[in-house]
Amino acid sequence: MSKPSKQASKLFYVIFALMISMTSYKTIATDVFVETDAEIGRGLLREIGSTCFVYTPQHVAENSDGFVYVSSPQVRNAEASVLTYFPVDLALLKLPNENREMCSKSSWQDEGNRVNSILGVQKEGILSLREKFGGLSEIAVRFTRKELHSYFYIQPDNSSQQILQGMSGSIIYVGTYPVGMLVSVLDGIGKVLRIDTIANISKTVLDGYATELEKIASTSVDKSAFPSLNKQKKSVEHQPSLSNNAFRGEIAQGQVVEHRFVTRGHTAFKLTHKRQSMNARVNIYVYSPSGKKLGQLGSLQTKNDEYLGFGTVDAGEHTIRIEGSAWVGSYHLTLEEMASPEQLIGEQNIIGDGDSVTGFVAQNTYAEYKFVTRGNTAFKLTHKRQSMNARVNIYVYSPSGKKLGQLGSFQTKNDEYLGFGTVDAGEHTIRIEGSSGVGAYHLTLQKE
Repeated sequence: MSKPSKQASKLFYVIFALMISMTSYKTIATDVFVETDAEIGRGLLREIGSTCFVYTPQHVAENSDGFVYVSSPQVRNAEASVLTYFPVDLALLKLPNENREMCSKSSWQDEGNRVNSILGVQKEGILSLREKFGGLSEIAVRFTRKELHSYFYIQPDNSSQQILQGMSGSIIYVGTYPVGMLVSVLDGIGKVLRIDTIANISKTVLDGYATELEKIASTSVDKSAFPSLNKQKKSVEHQPSLSNNAFRGEIAQGQVVEHRFVTRGHTAFKLTHKRQSMNARVNIYVYSPSGKKLGQLGSLQTKNDEYLGFGTVDAGEHTIRIEGSAWVGSYHLTLEEMASPEQLIGEQNIIGDGDSVTGFVAQNTYAEYKFVTRGNTAFKLTHKRQSMNARVNIYVYSPSGKKLGQLGSFQTKNDEYLGFGTVDAGEHTIRIEGSSGVGAYHLTLQKE
């Protein structure tokens, strides 16, 4: 075999180097180029509900004539309006509906939950610089100083590179995670506003645009419980609702149908089936966001009216699974929230001598009420029968959290009265646990 020429060898190494650079290209980027008649800068896109927003430094946007022009690799000169300014050199811009698709390329990942941990360890990052016509460049930077909150400061790692004032709005990454936005430059040192600070100060404004699902997800540590907010799947029209839901369709033996709903956590639900002319036998299950089966709600024929009760514990997207076990028919289910987390275990749940409390519980949920006693005291707890029936267990806990015992187990369709005593002075708790179904309760507490 003949020896390759020097030219062929050079060509091979050039092609090899290009292949390496293509495969190692980092998918991080400042999202958009921002300009007015007086200033230029960069910005970070963020989608909330069905609206696309842009974060950019205030000094970039404040001298505009009403519109700020935003460009991405796909869109040129979209006319964004200034929604508001924040007292940290930050502006929030709103893009028109026809430019919503720009947010499909947003680098926003979460509420900046990892920023504090990352800055506590990492000393270097990348400043990503977007040009108007889509070009992208990067500057390796080191973190020179970190404030306790809000800001940190950067300098180029290579002394031959500079950070300039027109770069304001560029995003600083550690790996592929955005940690801050450049807001100003003084003597070659960049001042960076942290992403978690940006999320916190803009939350009140953006909550007005958020879907119910986004609001719940923003307070949850476990983002995997909200798969509908995955960027590749995100569609406001197809997000499960927190409100009452109606599910209907046809089902046959061996077929499985799933419907999703969202809950804020500890919540009691009623699932009502409306009888249908086409009859099938179905089994109904509920699954948590992690895929855990919460139990079989019931087995029913769809020719009958039925109602089932259940409770959820975790916040996030749950699944109702309907399995056809015989024949072919239709179903019509309505999901109704009977008791919210605040109603079940809210701070307002206090009961005194002679007071009555009412509410709903379902299987896997409980309601709690606080009451105060001065010590060695006898009490009577009376239940008034209700038309909507559930089976409940009643417990009392001391101020230290010690269970004083189970007062009783009964169906709420019956009248009942229970007696108990307290020894310690202080705040005690009555807990009403649902063990099956969903129903109402009506309890009155009295000193004996």
